[in-house]
Amino acid sequence: MHYQPVVDLTSGKVVAVESLMRWQHPILGLLGPNRFITLAEDCGLIRQLGDWALGRVVEDAAVLIRQGLELDMAINLSVHQLDDEIVAKVHGALESSGLGPSRLTVEVTESAFLNDEGITAEMCEALSRQGVKFAIDDFGTSFSSLLRLRQYPINALKIDGVLVAGIGKSADDEATCDSIVSLARAVGASTVAEGVETTEQYAVLRSMGCQRGQGWLWSPAVPMDQLGAAIAACEGVPVAERQPRMPRVPEAVSHAEANLIVTMHAEGSSTHDIAAALNRSAGRHPSGVRWTAGAVARGLPAPVTS
Repeated sequence: MHYQPVVDLTSGKVVAVESLMRWQHPILGLLGPNRFITLAEDCGLIRQLGDWALGRVVEDAAVLIRQGLELDMAINLSVHQLDDEIVAKVHGALESSGLGPSRLTVEVTESAFLNDEGITAEMCEALSRQGVKFAIDDFGTSFSSLLRLRQYPINALKIDGVLVAGIGKSADDEATCDSIVSLARAVGASTVAEGVETTEQYAVLRSMGCQRGQGWLWSPAVPMDQLGAAIAACEGVPVAERQPRMPRVPEAVSHAEANLIVTMHAEGSSTHDIAAALNRSAGRHPSGVRWTAGAVARGLPAPVTS
């Protein structure tokens, strides 16, 4: 098992680690899970690997806490592990290690979540009753609905690294990341950005209100005996300053109107004052009615708490 630190984007402190399995192949070298998990699922070894990983992860998490590192631990579950026995296995592993259930987060990919036929929901509810947290991994590449998300006790949405990589390059990817943060807020969940590699991505994510991040900007996944040094290195990375969030003005507004919205927002004007100024200069929203404070607010960035 390797472990990747997860950083609080406001404080810069490491608050959790994600466990990630590696295979030391005799010819190909060290392989990540994308190279062998599907193979393990196809040949029926995934449950044995999963049982071993669960035992190792909770034991290592308990060791970290005894060392004074009060960190949450995340473990990924394959859809093939989501059977009737998984809740008992998690309970048994926690009992034998002495790790408190609130320190463990179970991650399931969004695709597995969408293909749920009942077992994921039952597993999620049962683990939640034990005190274990639940996160949806690789979020943003499929099509989860707000209604569906509200039916589960979800603690976190993990923004897919493909979308994070698009920050500063793709307006669509950046808007999707922003939407995921808003969606998580709507269902009472936090957000974790995966694959953060640049200070620009860090600053934009923090400005959006994303709470946590992980990636090579701080540290790759490392073996247990290197985790202490990796955590120290992570906390040496400067905290990124929030960037001003520009309003998303409707496409049909004129250049002058867009400038007015952006300028007045930057000056701290209220949405009522912006709407009044727009009505004096233009008189009509692109929809054909007069500008209102609500119409202005829908285009402004959501407020972010520290």
